Amino acid sequence: MNEPFKLYAKNGSGGVIHQYATGSDYVGNWAENTVELTGIDGVMVQYSGLNPPASVLYTTDLSGLNGASFQSSRLGKRNIVLTFHLLWNIEYNRQFLYQYFITGEPVRLTYIGSRKVWIDGFVETVTCNQFAESRKQVIQVSLLCPDPVLRSIDEITHTIAASGDAINYGGEYSNGIVITMTFSGSCSKPTFKCSRDPMFADITLFNGISVNESFSNGDKLVINTNVGQRSVTKISGFQQTDLLSKIGVPTRWSKVYAGKNEFYFTATTGASNISSVEVTTVDTFGGV
Repeated sequence: MNEPFKLYAKNGSGGVIHQYATGSDYVGNWAENTVELTGIDGVMVQYSGLNPPASVLYTTDLSGLNGASFQSSRLGKRNIVLTFHLLWNIEYNRQFLYQYFITGEPVRLTYIGSRKVWIDGFVETVTCNQFAESRKQVIQVSLLCPDPVLRSIDEITHTIAASGDAINYGGEYSNGIVITMTFSGSCSKPTFKCSRDPMFADITLFNGISVNESFSNGDKLVINTNVGQRSVTKISGFQQTDLLSKIGVPTRWSKVYAGKNEFYFTATTGASNISSVEVTTVDTFGGV
């Protein structure tokens, strides 16, 4: 490796996989069920599969014409292979690694180098030549990652001061966002839109995310557009109300895309009482 790096693994035996970061030091419950793979005494680790993932291309053959017509593309699954060379404390280290990589169970890998990213996967296979000579034993772990994108461990919260303001998204792939609206007075049916959303050509026709609900001074509206986590929540003091059933149909779950993204917000009544809008993003990458 040309750059110094650290590789961490966290298994799911302690409950929900989650991480907290302060600079380069991990605190809170991140340390629970977590091991620094690059810091195990007597073990050398190598990896493959943290390069940009392969894409799956869909094409249609055209009768009487050369080649084919491109239809669409998507990212395929990611396969990460970890190879552990056991140099000493062999039996102890072999059984120690077995505790972290349990076939069929989830694992979160975190890579700390020039990029600080994580990815969730599932243990596909664990193989070992435990009858090899001393210092020649090798454990190989194959991880299958259904979501192939690497995500930054750091979230970025942008304050959108006025409708039409823009941010620059540093990720390589489109990704969901968390929108937080705070109200300073009565407001009904707030709407949020992003200029990079599909079908945005005419802002007056594009519905975006519209919530059919009334809000009062001090209320908050939190919209999460991440796939698998989509939610719409009203917060009034200590009370939280699920408003997923009150969003307009059809709804375009806004994302951010690489480069410039403009955000627009309005309301049927009381748009001036939207006192603040924050958009939280996580940079996404194909490789390290």
